[in-house]
Amino acid sequence: MRRRLFERWNWQFDYGECPIPEGESLPSRYAIAYYDRLDRLYRVEVCEVRRRAGIRGVDEDQAEVEVFVYDYFCDEKGRILQKRALGRHGEVDLIVDYEYDLERNQVIETAWWPAHETCKSIKRPVSAPR
Repeated sequence: MRRRLFERWNWQFDYGECPIPEGESLPSRYAIAYYDRLDRLYRVEVCEVRRRAGIRGVDEDQAEVEVFVYDYFCDEKGRILQKRALGRHGEVDLIVDYEYDLERNQVIETAWWPAHETCKSIKRPVSAPR
């Protein structure tokens, strides 16, 4: 397993923005991307640290960390086949399936929100802007 730190995670196109070197102090919002032994993305955690200042009986240096988790499922070449946004208790909030048409250089992304039974699809070029 390998991990990389970023200042932001681009959920729409699935990549980290502004890499953070190991050992550097972390900003109040950052992303950790996890890769398997074959360098395929499998999880991203977006962390937002909030200071709990002004709360009576709480040390001002204490902080709350809110974590947003995205799981990725890739093929053997590392192309994303599905991603899932998880809720606070590990429940699946959103599922996005990817269908590639390499002849047309397109990918169809179909998003499904299980709680609402809502589904939506978009087509876009395979190569995402970075």
